Amino acid sequence: MGELFSPYDTANYLTSEEDRALYLEACLDEGDAELVVHALRTIERARNQHNDMDSATLDNLAQLVSSDHVSVESLLKAIKALGLHLHVQPSRA
Repeated sequence: MGELFSPYDTANYLTSEEDRALYLEACLDEGDAELVVHALRTIERARNQHNDMDSATLDNLAQLVSSDHVSVESLLKAIKALGLHLHVQPSRA
């Protein structure tokens, strides 16, 4: 009989604000808009799992990142609602 594995969910490992910020920063570095939206959804789940947000904020955030085509305005609101901020620096290349 083969080994049994639990489904992997990144949200389970984003237990601190620092973890979440580093995760979002890594996804932003990839330059893929879909990955950034996925990261915001993952961070939302992580905060929900760890009871780090009130229900009204969670509802608003869920609406902001529910679309496949998130606007820049929605992106910025979602990042702020997650207690994070963007940091821009020159690329290393």
